[in-house]
Amino acid sequence: MKRGSIAVLALLTSTMAVGASSQSPVSSSAATQDMIFDFEDGIVPASLQAANAQVSIVKTAEGHALRADLQSRENLYTSLTFRPATPWDWRGGDVVGLALEIRNPGGESVQLNLDIVDGAGRAATRSTVIPARGGGTYYAPLKGPDLKADTGLRDDPDYWRGVGRKFTWMWGSKELDLAGIREFKIGSISLASDRSITIDQVRIIRNPSTDPSYLKGIVDRYGQAAKIDFVGKVKSDAQLQAAARAEVAQLRGAALSDRSRYGGWKNGPKLKATGFFRTEKVDGKWAMVDPEGYLYFATGIDNIRMANLTTMTGYDFKPGSVKPRDANDVTPEDSAGLYRMPDSALPGRFVASQLRREMFQWIPSYSDPLGDHFDYRSEVHSGPLKKGRPIAFTAPT
Repeated sequence: MKRGSIAVLALLTSTMAVGASSQSPVSSSAATQDMIFDFEDGIVPASLQAANAQVSIVKTAEGHALRADLQSRENLYTSLTFRPATPWDWRGGDVVGLALEIRNPGGESVQLNLDIVDGAGRAATRSTVIPARGGGTYYAPLKGPDLKADTGLRDDPDYWRGVGRKFTWMWGSKELDLAGIREFKIGSISLASDRSITIDQVRIIRNPSTDPSYLKGIVDRYGQAAKIDFVGKVKSDAQLQAAARAEVAQLRGAALSDRSRYGGWKNGPKLKATGFFRTEKVDGKWAMVDPEGYLYFATGIDNIRMANLTTMTGYDFKPGSVKPRDANDVTPEDSAGLYRMPDSALPGRFVASQLRREMFQWIPSYSDPLGDHFDYRSEVHSGPLKKGRPIAFTAPT
């Protein structure tokens, strides 16, 4: 059933949302859905403005859908902007969100941004990736207690239950004026090739089933997402130790015969060996040179620093327990190495954020061998704590 306002006694809960626990209580309020576009009339909506994309209505197994052929190879941006003549009123309900069906028939994944703008010009930007030859229901929360929670996370586990996949929060205003939504836009940025998607069942969902415990126990003893399973997830100390041994063996046998000890190109031009990594112009082009004088190329994940891979545990210490920083010390705290509070400060420890503390299934004690992984931050970039005690799950032992 695709048309009109659909009343639903309870949303399907057979598909668990990411980060949700099957043991957590679920709200019992009835959910309703108000259809915005179902494309069953076979006409591209007059409110749709396409940029660097061709749109059409196509037949599907369920009826009809909007197809967008994104001309992303030759264009940095593509977008589908839905802007009604009169702003939408999406109010009603304690929990509200926009949901739609998105499919990707192609052989490459598609990253899409969703921008929603209210009458005052406030915008919320979210993003998701539609896998190759995949898709389903994707939704963006617009109202609810989860949007008010300051967790310190980029985005939170799913508060909604059984609806689909949540668009990941990026930036903007989480709480918009739902009385006057001016437009919403779906688009891509910097895709290397043309892609195609289909969109259907664009609707507002009110009062879906929710999980009040969606933030509790979400981090396990290894610092992993506790409530979902995934390939490579560590489930025991023995498994972690075996993986470490296998990784060392793999790295030892990974060196290529035509590479120097630093990864330089031994069969290429040989320049002066300075003992340092450097740059030099070769045949009119700048190149990187390893310490032995061989050209090299490096690629990898940006901005990896073991020094600042810590996370706030929810604990702090009473004033006077923490050694004050030297006023002349200009080294950032997260570059100075881990600072374990002295045992004399332990009686002054207290829970400063119950929300953060309850995220962890287990935190070591100071007497535990992993107690050396604790740190202290006198200032924090964002989140519910301005200072406190973090832990480094990834610090070497």
